[in-house]
Amino acid sequence: SSSSSSSSSSSSSSDDEADKVEEDKKEEEATGEPDPTARLYLGNCSFNINDEAVHENFDKYGKIVSIDWVTDKDTGKFYGTGFVQFQTAAAAKKALEMDQAEICGRTTKVAIATPKKPLPNGGAAGNKRKFEARELSQKPDGCNTVFCGGLPFEIDEDGMRAHFGNCGEIVNVRWVMRDDEFKGCGFVEFGGDASSAVDEAVKLNGSKLGHRNIRVDYAAPKPKRERY
Repeated sequence: SSSSSSSSSSSSSSDDEADKVEEDKKEEEATGEPDPTARLYLGNCSFNINDEAVHENFDKYGKIVSIDWVTDKDTGKFYGTGFVQFQTAAAAKKALEMDQAEICGRTTKVAIATPKKPLPNGGAAGNKRKFEARELSQKPDGCNTVFCGGLPFEIDEDGMRAHFGNCGEIVNVRWVMRDDEFKGCGFVEFGGDASSAVDEAVKLNGSKLGHRNIRVDYAAPKPKRERY
């Protein structure tokens, strides 16, 4: 008697996909915590955006665990950025197709958010780590900008905005270039409550961005050139 094994082969790819989703679910259940790489950064959001609008646009990609909006600690002013935590990284990755889509009448930036990793010993670098977070310099008066060094060379402005988006309203990202070559460092300038935003940003000194631990420090204001 002949066996009919050939008919099952066509469905194998969809089975693989189902297995992958099942694996994601198991991993999620095992840790009891959502995957940090399943967090999306939303930038340039409409000031009318809310949780309901996020669910309308993103529920089709997978289960949303939480939604956080970045607001000024004192005034409650919305900075136009937010974070959407999916249950699985696969769902967040699919949702990237919403990048530059119009949400609540505004073209919105969608990117994978950089996972926040607390530094050991309350901010000091651990003894065993190769990277050593340098001591912060003194905060200059009127400081609204941080210096970022040791950046991965594939970094772009969206990556910087995703990494520092929780700190406050970012108004500008500048790169240090020499002879048209990126030198692996740059500056992030904050608006709004810039003083507390830079205080939050320097807490990311030693944090991992891409494959590198980066240096973050207060930047001195640009000197005003005297005109003759």
